[in-house]
Amino acid sequence: MSKFRVLKLVFFFLCCTSLLVGISFSSAYSDLNLTKIAQQVDEQYIKTIVSDLSNLGSRVPGYQGNEEASEYIENIFQKIGLENVRNESFQIAVPVDKGASLVISNIKKELSLHCLWPNLVRTSTFPSAGVSGQIIDGKAGNFEDLNGKTIQDSVVLLDFNCGNRWLNISMLGAKAFIFIEPVDTTRVEAEKKYLNLPLNIPRYWISKQDGQYLRKLIKEGDGKLDVHLKAKMDWERKITKNVLGWISGSDPELKKEVVVIEAYYDSISVVPSIAPGADSACSIAALIQIAKILRNNPPSRTVLFLATSGHFLARRGIDAFLQAHCRQEEPFKSKMTDPMDIKLFLCIDLSSHDDELVIYHDVRTETNLGYFAGFGKTFISFADEIGATFNKAGDSILINGISP
Repeated sequence: MSKFRVLKLVFFFLCCTSLLVGISFSSAYSDLNLTKIAQQVDEQYIKTIVSDLSNLGSRVPGYQGNEEASEYIENIFQKIGLENVRNESFQIAVPVDKGASLVISNIKKELSLHCLWPNLVRTSTFPSAGVSGQIIDGKAGNFEDLNGKTIQDSVVLLDFNCGNRWLNISMLGAKAFIFIEPVDTTRVEAEKKYLNLPLNIPRYWISKQDGQYLRKLIKEGDGKLDVHLKAKMDWERKITKNVLGWISGSDPELKKEVVVIEAYYDSISVVPSIAPGADSACSIAALIQIAKILRNNPPSRTVLFLATSGHFLARRGIDAFLQAHCRQEEPFKSKMTDPMDIKLFLCIDLSSHDDELVIYHDVRTETNLGYFAGFGKTFISFADEIGATFNKAGDSILINGISP
């Protein structure tokens, strides 16, 4: 990234956190201040973590990169000196791509495909023998791109950035769809490639190089080409992990108060087997950087650093943590394996696309808004204090999204 916006986000979040956990202006640490602490934010360190995680392959739970990422984070937690570092496993249901391919019948050449996210629960799986048919080039999916072409029972090759026009083609009887990797795309485009209905419409991703090669052969074959497709994607229960590491509070009284700072390390993609998730790695990189700095500047309050998995699958990692440690009502309370008295739970969800930091709450009921409004005011007061230190206006540091 030419402008690493996450650096500013980490900088200001760290300053807020420093005030919250009691390290910046307390008498016990009079030689420290926000400037010295914030100057410890290391841009290269953050970039390295983002790079390392995004080079592991897909970090979707159930894929190898997710397991390697949890081990990577656990090792870093130990290396920077967090206490009682451990992982906690839990089960999660995920669609696992077992492999997909397209064989060009006349030359017996095989091209790799990747299954797209299921339509609700219906995966893009074919019978074990696969299916044969003709593939046509639907280009951008406009009706004029289909003039003179037989749609019924054909496999249709499309530009990925075709919106949801593939649905119109599906209603004309297409057998399956293969989307060509674009130069760039958006989340909106990706979300238009799967449905919240369990419709049996097989959909696949093909690399740009292989997609252009197919287009060339289709054109040379008078607009059609015989192919054979195989694909298998299964829903499976997989084990994934949360990673925990502690910094004990230095104040005899305040150390009894536990603040949790959480970030997720998994990634997501409309193509589950291809989810490097560089942008998704920004939050966990920030968590690790903050943990490293607070470890070197021990806070008054006890801090638990929590790296979770399953964020993009109903935040399953946070749910698993709460079920094990933080339930307050029966019959769930008596089933907790390791009760914790958590005073505050902060979740980091950063993106490299902007440099504004916003504080939100995640409760949808209006009756609880008043409870969270106080937190918004407290953090805005932090922003004002930080602003005075760095000669910045408080509203340029933090936006109150709780009660805007």
